[in-house]
Amino acid sequence: MTDASPPIRLAVVGTGAISQIVHVPILAEREDVELVALADTDSLKAETIARRFGVAEVMDPEQVLTRDDLDGVFLCTPNHTHEEMALQALEAGKHVFVERPVATSAAGAARVIQAARAAGRSLAVGLPHR
Repeated sequence: MTDASPPIRLAVVGTGAISQIVHVPILAEREDVELVALADTDSLKAETIARRFGVAEVMDPEQVLTRDDLDGVFLCTPNHTHEEMALQALEAGKHVFVERPVATSAAGAARVIQAARAAGRSLAVGLPHR
Protein backbone atom coordinates (compact mmCIF):
# COMPACT_ATOMS: atom_id res chain seq x y z
CA MET A 1 0.00 0.00 0.00
CA THR A 2 1.17 3.50 -0.70
CA ASP A 3 -0.31 5.18 2.38
CA ALA A 4 -0.50 4.33 6.08
CA SER A 5 -4.09 3.10 5.97
CA PRO A 6 -4.62 -0.45 7.17
CA PRO A 7 -5.98 -2.90 4.60
CA ILE A 8 -9.72 -3.35 4.27
CA ARG A 9 -10.68 -6.63 5.95
CA LEU A 10 -13.10 -8.65 3.82
CA ALA A 11 -14.67 -12.09 3.58
CA VAL A 12 -16.28 -13.81 0.62
CA VAL A 13 -19.42 -15.85 1.23
CA GLY A 14 -20.02 -18.45 -1.46
CA THR A 15 -17.28 -20.21 -3.39
CA GLY A 16 -19.00 -20.87 -6.69
CA ALA A 17 -17.76 -19.93 -10.15
CA ILE A 18 -18.02 -16.13 -9.83
CA SER A 19 -16.04 -16.23 -6.58
CA GLN A 20 -13.35 -18.51 -7.96
CA ILE A 21 -12.98 -16.77 -11.32
CA VAL A 22 -13.42 -13.12 -10.36
CA HIS A 23 -13.72 -12.02 -6.74
CA VAL A 24 -11.31 -14.19 -4.75
CA PRO A 25 -8.38 -13.90 -7.21
CA ILE A 26 -8.72 -10.12 -7.45
CA LEU A 27 -9.18 -9.56 -3.71
CA ALA A 28 -6.32 -11.93 -2.83
CA GLU A 29 -3.79 -10.00 -4.94
CA ARG A 30 -4.72 -6.50 -3.78
CA GLU A 31 -2.34 -4.87 -1.30
CA ASP A 32 -5.11 -2.72 0.19
CA VAL A 33 -7.31 -5.74 1.02
CA GLU A 34 -6.88 -8.48 3.57
CA LEU A 35 -9.04 -11.40 2.52
CA VAL A 36 -9.69 -12.77 5.99
CA ALA A 37 -12.06 -15.66 5.36
CA LEU A 38 -14.08 -17.66 2.89
CA ALA A 39 -17.44 -19.12 3.82
CA ASP A 40 -19.56 -21.73 2.12
CA THR A 41 -21.97 -24.48 3.11
CA ASP A 42 -19.58 -26.81 1.24
CA SER A 43 -16.60 -26.52 3.58
CA LEU A 44 -14.41 -28.83 1.49
CA LYS A 45 -14.79 -26.60 -1.56
CA ALA A 46 -14.16 -23.50 0.55
CA GLU A 47 -11.02 -25.07 2.05
CA THR A 48 -9.71 -25.94 -1.41
CA ILE A 49 -10.24 -22.38 -2.68
CA ALA A 50 -8.76 -20.91 0.51
CA ARG A 51 -5.58 -22.96 0.10
CA ARG A 52 -5.29 -21.97 -3.56
CA PHE A 53 -5.45 -18.24 -2.77
CA GLY A 54 -3.79 -18.16 0.66
CA VAL A 55 -6.90 -17.33 2.68
CA ALA A 56 -6.31 -18.28 6.31
CA GLU A 57 -9.83 -19.07 7.51
CA VAL A 58 -12.83 -21.03 6.30
CA MET A 59 -16.03 -20.42 8.20
CA ASP A 60 -19.71 -21.14 8.24
CA PRO A 61 -21.63 -18.42 6.33
CA GLU A 62 -23.71 -17.48 9.38
CA GLN A 63 -20.60 -16.92 11.51
CA VAL A 64 -18.75 -14.80 8.99
CA LEU A 65 -21.65 -12.36 8.53
CA THR A 66 -21.49 -11.24 12.16
CA ARG A 67 -17.72 -11.31 12.74
CA ASP A 68 -16.60 -8.16 14.52
CA ASP A 69 -13.24 -7.84 12.77
CA LEU A 70 -14.47 -7.52 9.17
CA ASP A 71 -15.14 -4.30 7.29
CA GLY A 72 -17.26 -5.93 4.61
CA VAL A 73 -18.45 -9.05 2.87
CA PHE A 74 -18.89 -10.19 -0.71
CA LEU A 75 -22.08 -12.24 -1.09
CA CYS A 76 -21.78 -14.69 -3.97
CA THR A 77 -24.46 -17.12 -2.90
CA PRO A 78 -27.68 -18.41 -4.48
CA ASN A 79 -30.16 -15.64 -5.28
CA HIS A 80 -32.72 -16.66 -2.67
CA THR A 81 -30.15 -16.07 0.11
CA HIS A 82 -29.08 -12.55 -0.86
CA GLU A 83 -31.70 -10.53 1.03
CA GLU A 84 -31.36 -12.34 4.35
CA MET A 85 -27.56 -12.43 4.26
CA ALA A 86 -27.27 -8.79 3.22
CA LEU A 87 -29.61 -7.72 6.03
CA GLN A 88 -27.67 -9.76 8.56
CA ALA A 89 -24.33 -8.32 7.44
CA LEU A 90 -25.62 -4.74 7.35
CA GLU A 91 -27.15 -5.08 10.81
CA ALA A 92 -23.73 -6.26 11.99
CA GLY A 93 -22.16 -3.08 10.58
CA LYS A 94 -20.58 -4.54 7.44
CA HIS A 95 -20.31 -2.98 4.01
CA VAL A 96 -21.89 -5.35 1.47
CA PHE A 97 -21.15 -6.29 -2.11
CA VAL A 98 -23.85 -8.64 -3.40
CA GLU A 99 -24.12 -10.34 -6.74
CA ARG A 100 -27.37 -9.56 -8.53
CA PRO A 101 -30.17 -9.65 -7.65
CA VAL A 102 -30.14 -7.87 -4.30
CA ALA A 103 -33.30 -9.80 -3.43
CA THR A 104 -35.92 -11.89 -5.18
CA SER A 105 -38.58 -9.17 -4.86
CA ALA A 106 -38.75 -5.40 -5.14
CA ALA A 107 -39.89 -5.20 -1.52
CA GLY A 108 -36.91 -7.29 -0.44
CA ALA A 109 -34.51 -5.06 -2.37
CA ALA A 110 -36.08 -2.01 -0.73
CA ARG A 111 -35.51 -3.58 2.71
CA VAL A 112 -31.83 -4.15 1.93
CA ILE A 113 -31.38 -0.60 0.62
CA GLN A 114 -33.10 0.83 3.69
CA ALA A 115 -30.93 -1.31 5.99
CA ALA A 116 -27.78 -0.01 4.28
CA ARG A 117 -28.95 3.58 4.72
CA ALA A 118 -29.89 2.98 8.36
CA ALA A 119 -26.52 1.36 9.08
CA GLY A 120 -24.58 4.03 7.20
CA ARG A 121 -22.89 1.31 5.17
CA SER A 122 -22.20 0.91 1.47
CA LEU A 123 -24.20 -1.53 -0.62
CA ALA A 124 -22.84 -2.48 -4.04
CA VAL A 125 -24.44 -4.82 -6.55
CA GLY A 126 -22.48 -6.89 -9.05
CA LEU A 127 -23.85 -6.28 -12.54
CA PRO A 128 -21.51 -7.94 -15.03
CA HIS A 129 -21.65 -7.11 -18.71
CA ARG A 130 -23.25 -9.73 -20.91
